[in-house]
Amino acid sequence: CLVVMPVLVGTAVALAGLAVGAVVATVASPTLALSIVGEYNRYTGLLSYLSFAVVGLAVLRAFDADEAAATLRLVAGLGAALSLYGLLQAAGGDPIDWHGRADGQVFATLGNANLFAGYVAIAAPAALWVAISRTSAPRLRVGAGVGLAVILVGAIASKSFQGPIAAVPAVLFLLLVWLSTGTGREGAPRHNPARARLRHPRARPAG
Repeated sequence: CLVVMPVLVGTAVALAGLAVGAVVATVASPTLALSIVGEYNRYTGLLSYLSFAVVGLAVLRAFDADEAAATLRLVAGLGAALSLYGLLQAAGGDPIDWHGRADGQVFATLGNANLFAGYVAIAAPAALWVAISRTSAPRLRVGAGVGLAVILVGAIASKSFQGPIAAVPAVLFLLLVWLSTGTGREGAPRHNPARARLRHPRARPAG
């Protein structure tokens, strides 16, 4: 619990910061209604960001250590696979025409370079965690290190600055948590105390 709680609190604070920043940006926007719902077919307004924060808090409450680790490995693996595909596109070897867009653009299967860069920005800290965590098998840690390198090269090849800008604070936050709490080096607790309380609530005295 001593290791899990700082991680939960730190992540909750980061999500709260995201929500507050989104509210401030929306209030300061000259187009308030558009900033709340986002542009048509994009929906990247305040409601979407607040929904992301709620989903993040739900994950903190519901996932235990094993489930969170499995999710991070999946995100990292998909990021490496997409980056390999992106590098194939950069080399001009994409076998799919993609409606005439297979001309050296790097977007993997995500439609455009910005979406690709956004996902690899999420996958980069996930791959870093798998690589530095002692809860992962040695072969998996080596593979994650290689995957992280592929992800970073793919992010650069996308020529989209959104990826690196998002990845840097995420990586720094991960390293801060890892260094300050020992999570991954000494092994995280195998359960989420919040989830345990949901499954086994304390009995209330009668009367």
